Amino acid sequence: GMLIFDLTQSEAEIVDNESNVTVSYHITEMDAADDINPIVDPTMHNVDMANANTNGQVIIYVRVESDVQIDSNMLPCYKIVELPVVVHPLPVLTDIAFTYVFCEYDNDDTGQFDWDVVTASLDLLTPPQDVANFTVTYHPTVADALANTNALVNGFENTIDPQTVFIRVENTIT
Repeated sequence: GMLIFDLTQSEAEIVDNESNVTVSYHITEMDAADDINPIVDPTMHNVDMANANTNGQVIIYVRVESDVQIDSNMLPCYKIVELPVVVHPLPVLTDIAFTYVFCEYDNDDTGQFDWDVVTASLDLLTPPQDVANFTVTYHPTVADALANTNALVNGFENTIDPQTVFIRVENTIT
């Protein structure tokens, strides 16, 4: 429930190329408005997802303060921007090992695989997850699956029977 975020990744978008501003990050809107208790290191901020709202977000309040404009009280002009922090969970698989039986009819001990058909036939994700929200790829080694390299293409021909391939399931939102 505790995750480290680099809050500054959205800073360019927040300031919209505005120069002469100072940016600070705060846990509460009141702290941002009062310009107190800034997050000490916004590049390595530990966010407690237990404090998430009903949308699964923790709101960080970003104070963007002008370095040149002042108001009638001789205080810097500023704006507070809400920065929602969202954690998308890892895919939850129904199992860690799946068996796919492929029948080949020409007796040459190889089969050509259409991975979309394989994915559709396997019950990979626990409900209510939808496989359409994930990218599923197949790899010859676990190292390739972890690194997302050497994905097996449609038409892949197995070379041994049985042959183990490794499945990578990746959330497309993140």
